[in-house]
Amino acid sequence: MQRLETGVSDTSTVNSSRACRCESGFTLIEIMVVVVIIGVMLSLASLSLSGDRREDLLREEARRLHALIGLARDDAIVNLHSVGFSVSENSYRFLLKKKGLWQPFAADQVFKQRSLSHGMGLNLEVEGVEVVDGVKTVKLLPAVVFWSSGEVTPFSLLLELDGKQRYRLVVNAVGEMSFDTSTI
Repeated sequence: MQRLETGVSDTSTVNSSRACRCESGFTLIEIMVVVVIIGVMLSLASLSLSGDRREDLLREEARRLHALIGLARDDAIVNLHSVGFSVSENSYRFLLKKKGLWQPFAADQVFKQRSLSHGMGLNLEVEGVEVVDGVKTVKLLPAVVFWSSGEVTPFSLLLELDGKQRYRLVVNAVGEMSFDTSTI
């Protein structure tokens, strides 16, 4: 080692070679921490973009009900028969009047009975009176009827999720529908 004028020995060549080896890259721990941080950020971003899946299911069910009720009205007119609509606590169905009796649509995938997802509920009001259970167990009697003449039993149908998000479908006596897609 050489002595410099300051009286300090010259060890820079030895120390600099050690310093280069120690500071030349990232440690495995540092890389893992960065990967974990990126993973957490991506998962939070995907959760915020997807929203609440149950709200999406409610919106989808509301649109399905709107379309099915319009289709039931049209089916009654085109096929010259009466179509009934009933709701229960967590399901709804369409009925067909054949030979004076109300029956479920046979082997029809469009008008089959449908159950609601967990937390969803239906409230049906017919001419201002709430219908608690639209289908009687002994006789199948619909709460709402779509006649072949185009007339309909006036009703209001409220679809809700946990009593918070709601969609309302209102049908008047001549079959005109209004659908409130905004939540109440």
